[in-house]
Amino acid sequence: MIGLRVRSRLSMLVAALLVAGCAATPSPTATGSGTPSAPPATAQPSPGRCPPGTTCATPVGTPAPATSVGPSPSAAARPSERPAVRSFVTPAPPATWASLDWHRLAPDDPLALVRYVVRWHGGCVAVGWDGTTPVWTSVDGARWDLLPVDTATTFWPGQLVIGMAPLGSGLIALTMGSGPNSCGSDILCQSFNPPLMAWTSSDGRTWRPHGAGDLTFPLGPETPAPMLAAGPHGLLIVSGAGTVPAVTSADGRSWRGVAASALPANLRVAGLTATTSGFVLVATQTLGPADFRAVVLTSPDGRTWASPKPLPWAATAAVTTSTGPDWGVDRLVVGSSGMIADGRFIATPGAALWWQSARGTTWRLLPAYPPLGPTTCGGAGCGGQPDGLLVGDGQRMLALRRGPPDAAAWTSGDGLRWRALSVGGDVSPLAATQDGAPYISALLPGGVVVSDAANAWYASTGG
Repeated sequence: MIGLRVRSRLSMLVAALLVAGCAATPSPTATGSGTPSAPPATAQPSPGRCPPGTTCATPVGTPAPATSVGPSPSAAARPSERPAVRSFVTPAPPATWASLDWHRLAPDDPLALVRYVVRWHGGCVAVGWDGTTPVWTSVDGARWDLLPVDTATTFWPGQLVIGMAPLGSGLIALTMGSGPNSCGSDILCQSFNPPLMAWTSSDGRTWRPHGAGDLTFPLGPETPAPMLAAGPHGLLIVSGAGTVPAVTSADGRSWRGVAASALPANLRVAGLTATTSGFVLVATQTLGPADFRAVVLTSPDGRTWASPKPLPWAATAAVTTSTGPDWGVDRLVVGSSGMIADGRFIATPGAALWWQSARGTTWRLLPAYPPLGPTTCGGAGCGGQPDGLLVGDGQRMLALRRGPPDAAAWTSGDGLRWRALSVGGDVSPLAATQDGAPYISALLPGGVVVSDAANAWYASTGG
């Protein structure tokens, strides 16, 4: 289950997010009104006050001037020093992506911290990671202004933003307290402390806290964070464990607990998204001490759920016959008209598995991971994996093949029909590597960030 844990921790911050270009046309997962919900299950904290037992930080002044993307002569921060978080500027996003031009980012470039971007009618909001979760706002997808640390109007100190989505004419965000990190600054090792809080905003810059229902969570670095989805049928938060596995809401202010029996207790949730017909959840279901299944569950309202349906699989040469058919799902990658569930056989040596669906109800296995194809490198642990990276933002899927010499890129809305992009510049982030390397990728309206443990690159897109 090691591979499942790593990818699940990464996917916690990108589930059900909508990105394509600031103030672009909503996808089928756009936020809607939903069904009126019951009174909140927990008391609502007063806005503008620190949580009990917390000392409020002194508000920070106006963000530093924006910096351009790319290396600069003064970018010589020592590795032992955390770069200052600043505002930044990226190229204006084109109407249609046609090319990617890569370049290495300076060590102190704040763009390297971005982990995902949320699009809403008023612009875009980016959420990053540097041991905290810095937040930037943008109207045009080019200039990104850092949200000041101001506890009177923004998130409390010590709170980590673990999810964000459009909500009507504004936004909703989830936060939890920062717990121990088992491997330093790596977000994959972060644990969280209660309470879970929901926050609403009308402009992306000022935020008001609300309770988020009667959810309880076990603590520890391997515990998945709760996931948020927002769509035409309201808001849904799903946890990996707890006496109440999920809560729903119409407005992000009052929440209603979902019956504990609505979802099986033996699920490790890997992805959650909203569609025009309800909600889709993918998870690994534990049926016994060494008996796992990749499953999908659907719901029209987040309150009543169909029984888990196993995702299909087929025997491959990379799966040993002695291990049996154990398979799991790691994450959900969503486009404008389809989605791909990314998983694997739980075996030695095992193999990666991709499934595609238009609306989350009917799934097909995608042999050979199109358009990337399988890896061709030699050595242990290198076979049975896609030859590159796959990332989605609710509007666009982007596939990046490793290179040189054969670096390539494609975009798709549904995960079946792909359009090739020309690739140029420094393609170092796509260098051949074994599956499981600590690559993190994030789509912005005008490009993509790829980072590893030591370096980060940005590819601006041309129309």
